[in-house]
Amino acid sequence: MFQQPRRSAAPLVALLLATVNLAIGCGTTRWSDSKRTATEQMLLSDAVDRAVQAIDMRPLAGRAVFLDTTFMDDVSDSNYLASTIRHQLIACGCRLAPDRGAAEVIVEARSGVLGTDRSELLIGIPATSVEFAGSGTTLPEMAAAKRTDQRLLPVMPGGTGSFGSIAVPTGRGQSRC
Repeated sequence: MFQQPRRSAAPLVALLLATVNLAIGCGTTRWSDSKRTATEQMLLSDAVDRAVQAIDMRPLAGRAVFLDTTFMDDVSDSNYLASTIRHQLIACGCRLAPDRGAAEVIVEARSGVLGTDRSELLIGIPATSVEFAGSGTTLPEMAAAKRTDQRLLPVMPGGTGSFGSIAVPTGRGQSRC
């Protein structure tokens, strides 16, 4: 009887290990703790747009309005917020006054909340600093599963972000506030 030569299992094992090695991997999404990431900019600008659009400025239509942004000095996106409020004032028919003296109404804008929350979930062992015999090293994170999320915390019904304004008549013209 003729016996067929046995094939080596080594090529099959190598192919299997290469396939598993390619299938198991890791990916990295760049998270920036610098001033702003693109995701954070989109979240914040959307929050500003939606919150300001909810403010009804129509009662001030036809009036000369000055936007006072003094109370937004500590808000990191105050320029975008101020520009969005000016846009809303114009869209509602207000005339923008160049200064307080030319205004019939002064709108004082303020921001209560404008920011994102970042949360991380790790199932596994976090990176750990270890000292052994006077020499320190860091053991890498060993994650079975990991999730990182950045989002706005909803703080207003129908929107995110917390903004407010008050219209103060200057005594020039009739008050409609």
